[in-house]
Amino acid sequence: MPNLTFKKNKTTGELHVNLETERLYIESVTTAYLYDYANLLGNPDVMTKFGDGKAWDFDYTKNRVGTWVERWNANDPFSSLSISKNDDDNFIGHVVLGYGDEPGQAEIAYVFDKSTWGHGYGKEAVSAVVNEYAPELIRQDYQVKGKDFTSITATARPDNEASVRILKSVGMKPIREEVKYGHNRQVFFMGTDELRKELPKEPAKMEEIKQPHLNNNKI
Repeated sequence: MPNLTFKKNKTTGELHVNLETERLYIESVTTAYLYDYANLLGNPDVMTKFGDGKAWDFDYTKNRVGTWVERWNANDPFSSLSISKNDDDNFIGHVVLGYGDEPGQAEIAYVFDKSTWGHGYGKEAVSAVVNEYAPELIRQDYQVKGKDFTSITATARPDNEASVRILKSVGMKPIREEVKYGHNRQVFFMGTDELRKELPKEPAKMEEIKQPHLNNNKI
């Protein structure tokens, strides 16, 4: 079972989450990961079926990472999580459980380095976020844009077979197709009532951050 830890600073409100699986170390993104994210999200081969299919330039990535870091600093867990391999600490991707289209709704998205494709890392990370992390957010009564956390959505291009398989494997259901980011995409949905029924018996470990993370400064 994945090992999940929530670390909070009672003074500043800063939140930092660690989630360890059999092969992966998943944690709240910090500014220390900026160049890893820039290399990942700036790779055209990696981004061809993500979003509008265009690689992100450095300034856009810097802005997005800054936004995700600000959420963590404000005790908002609907943000990006970096993903590294346990055996060598190499950064391989990120998964974001972020804001959906409506209050109360979260949207999950993920990107992995091309060298890791086909090894099951995507399924392992997304499963941990949906089946371990999201239920803990429910347990702790976190809200999405001021509303109770009621559902998770995701989109994937029909020709992105790997992503479609990942979403189905964690229990998300395709509900319709729509044009988004200039491409036809399948929309997946999961109500959190399903997750509430299977809340882990043991809550996540809770620790106190004695001082702010030094690498969470503004960028």
